[in-house]
Amino acid sequence: MPEQPRIPGGIGGGQFDRVHHAAADDIELPEDTASGGVSVGGGAAAGVDGWGPDLENRLTSARTGDHHDLNQALRDPNPMVRSEATVNPRLTRRQHARLARDRDMGVRIAAACRPKSGGADLAASDPSPLVRIRALSSHGLSDEAFQQLDRDPDVQRILAVISQ
Repeated sequence: MPEQPRIPGGIGGGQFDRVHHAAADDIELPEDTASGGVSVGGGAAAGVDGWGPDLENRLTSARTGDHHDLNQALRDPNPMVRSEATVNPRLTRRQHARLARDRDMGVRIAAACRPKSGGADLAASDPSPLVRIRALSSHGLSDEAFQQLDRDPDVQRILAVISQ
């Protein structure tokens, strides 16, 4: 087996045993305490929907459907369905903006991944620092939004933790 390239800091090439990694319980992440009922979890894992043919059909319709299917997906109670709508090529700017302000953080992260429609800039001002971090790696992030995130203490704190 060929040796993996070594990365500064000792990660890669079998070096994990030499680097101390904090336990997940030791890492403090800022709470998502935005007003307006922004949730951090939920969805299928919280019992919104069980996996089955109905959910699969709704996911497919959200991803590839027409404008009627998209409107239904935007109102779907399952955040997985709303997240899938972000990749539909028929998604309008208005629909995208609605998903970027969704109550579920996972949907907002999916909306941040969409390079069109200013998704990255919308995500840069999201109440959740995890969504704001996703905006950093999105195409189409404006220089102004990048500078804002570069000065954001919550974003910088999380980036420092994950880069250790």
